Amino acid sequence: MMRKNTVAKEFLKRTSKKAYVSLRTWKGIPVGKGPGSSGATVAETVVGLYKVFKSDVDHNELIEIAAEGEKVASGFPHPDNVSASILGGLVLMCQRKPLRAISLPISVKRG
Repeated sequence: MMRKNTVAKEFLKRTSKKAYVSLRTWKGIPVGKGPGSSGATVAETVVGLYKVFKSDVDHNELIEIAAEGEKVASGFPHPDNVSASILGGLVLMCQRKPLRAISLPISVKRG
């Protein structure tokens, strides 16, 4: 719960929005299972706020904001953990300060 609160506060601060936000999450990933369970939580929080507030924040800043939630869990922001949940595809972290990430679509051939 603390990670979502941190992300919501960071989003509101960076976008200069003023609001009371109440968050409820269901992600379908069992606690402690799956790749990036905590990253998925903060990613869905920041993307949800982005959509609700129709903010003009770019994807790199969304990743930075979400990484602050990961900082609560591990003591260090992990943009690599949240970027895949936000962007999808194969994500390349090209630069850290300022953050620059790009997503490359993945196509899988079957058969």
